[in-house]
Amino acid sequence: MIDVIRMTEIAQTQMNGQLHGVSARAQLNMRSDLTQFFSSFFREYDAPVQAAAFDLSIGNVCKIPEVHDVLRDALLHIAKHKLSRLTRYPGTQGYYPLNEKLALLIKKETKMDVSPDELVLTNGGIDGMYGLFYAFCDPGDYVFYSVPSFPYWSVADKAGIYSSFVAYRNPFDYPTTYGDLFAEKARLNSKIKLALISEPHNPISKHLEQAQVRVFRDTCDEQHIQPVLDDVYRSFNEHPWLGTSFDSSLVIADSFSKRFGMPGLRLGFTRMPKEIVPYFRAPIANQVVGVNLFTALTADYVVEQALETKLTEHIAHEIRKRQDMLDLPLRKLGDYGVVSPKPDGGIYRLLVVDGFCEATGMTAAEVAALLAQHGVKMVPADKIFPPGVRASQVLRLSVGGEVNTKNAGKKILEIFREGYR
Repeated sequence: MIDVIRMTEIAQTQMNGQLHGVSARAQLNMRSDLTQFFSSFFREYDAPVQAAAFDLSIGNVCKIPEVHDVLRDALLHIAKHKLSRLTRYPGTQGYYPLNEKLALLIKKETKMDVSPDELVLTNGGIDGMYGLFYAFCDPGDYVFYSVPSFPYWSVADKAGIYSSFVAYRNPFDYPTTYGDLFAEKARLNSKIKLALISEPHNPISKHLEQAQVRVFRDTCDEQHIQPVLDDVYRSFNEHPWLGTSFDSSLVIADSFSKRFGMPGLRLGFTRMPKEIVPYFRAPIANQVVGVNLFTALTADYVVEQALETKLTEHIAHEIRKRQDMLDLPLRKLGDYGVVSPKPDGGIYRLLVVDGFCEATGMTAAEVAALLAQHGVKMVPADKIFPPGVRASQVLRLSVGGEVNTKNAGKKILEIFREGYR
């Protein structure tokens, strides 16, 4: 397996030169500028043509009527009952009524008993990750994960720690290898303090085999590494919850934004053992005082509705329907050198285009540009691999913001068929 998977590490590097008037620290932090990751997801001028007919690039979960209805009701509720709260600073501890409801939501979805005191609200999931890296790692320590992935490397850079990861040439080897490769890496690097696992994996959208989960868990126990479950896509997942394989020390990073289709609210929440909470919460509070109070009040109303209705089920059903419709035409892509199994859950899907690229002489980035010229936007590999790492020939699709996925899939198939000739 090692001959098809490259394991590597990246570390922070000092700038060779100085830009006049800008501090060395500011220049160094440019390498972890997250707009390098997100910008082309929403800036239409990055595309070589006008706005895409089919936008499969964005990671938002949106265009769901049930979400619009409950959000409208939430705004009316705040206007009628909560306006006076908006004239005050938010507390540095967050908003405890929301913690209480989120604890109930977690129990509803996972059967895990969670105390509101074990939860911390954050300004989006990214701030939650930063808090974890800060709380569990000293400068020079490592966090472990697999790529392609969400850009954990940018957050690690900002927290002053290093990234150790498995860079998959074939991303679909992840379910059968990740635990074993982590165990090997952990034996060689005693400075790995955190290890990330997501289910279904973002953006591979596959589950780890249970044997690999056990290896991952046991390695964390043996090497005194803190496991972190990135659980943002839990509600889109019909597979048994991964967290049952771990004990109560498991840290869970989560996002209100994705689960409820309201990414503009920028709200994350993180669960950890109660004794860790003060050490996690302090740097978050010191940076931003507290979460945006308007966001917290809106979320409080929405979660209350979710506990009483089937809101999250409606959202998850819509995402699964979009995935099913996209899958119908994409099943035929194998005839043109593209590997793309149907996702196990979540909003993403990968196209591994090695065969197509070999037959046409194109790169994955050129394939993405060709698709964009024909009105289909998706994300090329360089956006989901760390800078300086040779990316696999993959494209990432998201059904989060695209309703007409069946016709999008037909268009993708048509473009690949024509390009293959």
